[in-house]
Order: sequence, then structure tokens, then C-alpha cells
Amino acid sequence: KFEQGAKVYPVIPDSLKCYENRYELTKVLQSDDEMSHLVCASECVRRDLYGKKFKYFAIANGDRCFCESELPPAKYKRKLNEKCSYRCPRNDKQSCGGPGGIVYFKLEITNTPPESGKYKKKQGAKVYPAIPNSSFECYIDEYLAKPKLKSDNMSHLICATECVRRDLYGRFKYFAIANGDRCFCESELPPAKYKRKLNEKCSYRCPRNDKQSCGGPGGIVYFKLEITNTPPESGKYKKKQGAKVYPAIPNSSFECYIDKYLAKPKLKSDNMSHLVCATECVRRDLYGRFKYFAIANGDRCFCESELPPAKYKRKLNEKCSYRCPRNDKQSCGGPGGIVYFKLEITNTPPESGKYKKKQGAKVYPAIPNSSFECYIDEYLAKPKLKSDNMSHLICATECVRRDLYGRFKYFAIANGDRCFCESELPPAKYKRKLNEKCSYRCPRNDKQSCGGPGELCILNWKSRILLRNQASVRSRHRLCMS
Repeated sequence: KFEQGAKVYPVIPDSLKCYENRYELTKVLQSDDEMSHLVCASECVRRDLYGKKFKYFAIANGDRCFCESELPPAKYKRKLNEKCSYRCPRNDKQSCGGPGGIVYFKLEITNTPPESGKYKKKQGAKVYPAIPNSSFECYIDEYLAKPKLKSDNMSHLICATECVRRDLYGRFKYFAIANGDRCFCESELPPAKYKRKLNEKCSYRCPRNDKQSCGGPGGIVYFKLEITNTPPESGKYKKKQGAKVYPAIPNSSFECYIDKYLAKPKLKSDNMSHLVCATECVRRDLYGRFKYFAIANGDRCFCESELPPAKYKRKLNEKCSYRCPRNDKQSCGGPGGIVYFKLEITNTPPESGKYKKKQGAKVYPAIPNSSFECYIDEYLAKPKLKSDNMSHLICATECVRRDLYGRFKYFAIANGDRCFCESELPPAKYKRKLNEKCSYRCPRNDKQSCGGPGELCILNWKSRILLRNQASVRSRHRLCMS
């Protein structure tokens, strides 16, 4: 009976040797979360019943296990803290190789389970980064190499954990974060001449924790790296790891200005809304430098500390009538106009409660079934849209998008591909029969009229948008107005 359940186990050695990983070895096991000396050695024992094939087990890159019959040549031997400093995922107090390094151990067997006695506690040994509460320093990001980690979920804990994982022997003294998403592990601080104020270069909030600094555009923030046996997600600190703040979307009135002097936008998006822009400005401003968020052209977001000069102020229905792509009931500036809103923060998610329904508010054009009129195209300005895929719906949607305040009463189509948004009909003297001048079929819908060569097809339609008038440009094409 005893032979049926007979077991042998690896003897986990204390000594190890590090080599440069120059050879294409045959990997027997890979585990991102479970690798340790015991895991790899057990795999090699399992694969060698007769004990003559494998003399060593080896681990590289923190997660890859190899079973080998001999050591690499001596010339490839390296110091442990240079090439083999990665901690094992299953045991933070063991080396599991490193970037370009592989650690070798002698493979021996025993009848005593390694998870028994004092050794049991060591198998899952863990250490954690001690997230500093002390002040930190901001520097210009001038000379750093490739980041150790890049993550859209960055926080002090995420970066510090990565640096602890990569440094069993204590070579790294600092962890550092740049651009909100890049993590570095460093042995020293940059030269003092690169030091800057936190609110100038390191104001980006961490994606995982909105109350922490994660560097900024051209700035990198440094923190002291220390370890502890206490998990950072325990006790009072647990609540802080995922701390979040949100923009308070204002219901108060907002202001429209000519877009005269703004720099490069902080964000450009075809999915813009007040929430999208305000969230970006909150993300970029841990220290409260921005007082306003602003949107121009329907898709460009700016974060500003002050309003433009009063002389640039305009009426909303003149310059800021573009609807937001994400929310048709909000203004997102216009052609040459930018709309400003006060930037404030809150701990309440904007997508909760009654406000949730408003974030994706949509309006649509009502495509008319009524008769439409045909006119000679003599006096229209530049078209609002030109498309080889034109239809009544395409043109009407564009006019709705451009007119939050209801100045446009008609949409019109000419030459089969040009869309216009108008507040009134042309003079009666330009009116023509549909079958004479507006016989072009719409490319997107063959049963609809899209004007003709030199004529305009107009349908009666009410819009709820306002847009500035453009300079009149005479043309000789036919247009169908709806």
C-alpha cells in the first residue's frame, strides 16, 4: 500500500548562481503568478524519474523555469544584484532571475515535504512597498531610459510594487512616475538643476488614485522606496488606494469667446462632452491650477487658469452652437468659438443618480415626409458638409449637430453631395420644378432628391441649432433644400 502513494520532493537549496542568459534553453514551465524555487524544482523532479537527466533547475525573467544537466560556461557568470534581482511571484524573498539573467540551483530530492516545519512559512513569504507619506520631488524628465512598467492603471502602489518585485538585493532607492502612466526604478535622484515645482511639471493625477501625483507632461515625480511586511491594502490605507475625485459638471451659465489665442488642446475627441473634457482637466491638475475647462470646434478640450479678455466675448448662438458629440444638449463651442465652464471637483460620480441619464442625451433630425422645394443655387455660402454618401438624414444630422440654439429652419442639398443649413428660403424668383432642376438621386438613398446640376432642393424642417453665418459665395450648382 505504501508504494501507491510514494512521494519525493525537491530539496530547496540556499546557494544559487547567476548567469547571463545567452542560450536558447527549452522552457518547461511559465507562470506569471506562481513561480518560486519550489514550483520550478518540483517540475524538474516530476520530469526526471531516474535522476540522471537533470542536475539543476533554473529560473529566468521571474516566471520561466528550466531543467538543465549542466551549468553555463563560467565566462557568463554575473553578480546576483546585476542580472538576477527579480523576486519570485510566489516568494518575494527568493531570486527568480532577471532581465537577461538566469539563476541556477542544484537539484536534489528528499522524502520530507518542503511545506512542513519552519520552511512552510517561507514558501509564500511576501514583502510590500511602504508607500511614503513624506514629501516627494519633481524633476524634468530629461534623461530616463525605458520605463520598467507602463500602465493605464498607475498609482504609487502599482509602481512601488513593480520596483520591489525587480529588486531583491536593494539596489533601487527610489520609484518614480512620469506622464501619468510610466514607472521607473532608480538608484539615485536626478541632478538638482532638473528640479521643478510639483504644480508646474508633476500635476497629473494617478489613474488608480486621483489624490496622488503621477508626474506630468515633461515632469517625473520621485519617491523613496522602502519595504514592509504589512500589506498596503490593509487597515485605513485600504480606502486610499482607489481614491477617486470627479468633475462637478456645472449647471450655471457659461461663456462663449472667440478662439483667438489658445495653445494646443489637452484632448481631441470625436466623443466630446462636458464630462469628457472636465474629467481630462481634473486628471491633469492635482494641485488646483486650472479654474476652467473649455471646448472648441466640437472636439477640442482645453484646461485654463483664467478667462479670455472680455473683448473676445460673444453670444452663445453666434459662435458656440455646436452640439457635443457625446451629448446633443450641450454646447461644445463652434467654428471659431470656444465655450468656458467653471472647473470644480466632487467625490460623487457624475454617472450616478439623475445625472446619469443626461450624460448621453441625444436628439435626432425628424426627416420630413412633406413636399420640398427646388431652387436655383445662386447665393449660398460654403456648404456645411460635402459627402459622396449624402442623403436627407446625413445632411439633416449635420445641421442638428451645428445648431444647439435653433437658428436653422431648413436643411438643403445641392449637386448630389453638398449640404447646407439655412434659416430662411431663397427668394421666390429662384423657385423651379423638381423634375426640371432637382432630379439627382441621393447617393445613400436612391428614392430621395439631392438637388441637381445648379439647383437646390429644400424641405420644410425645424432645427434646434445655431451657427454663425459664413461669407456669401456665389455658385452655379443646383441644390435641393429640405
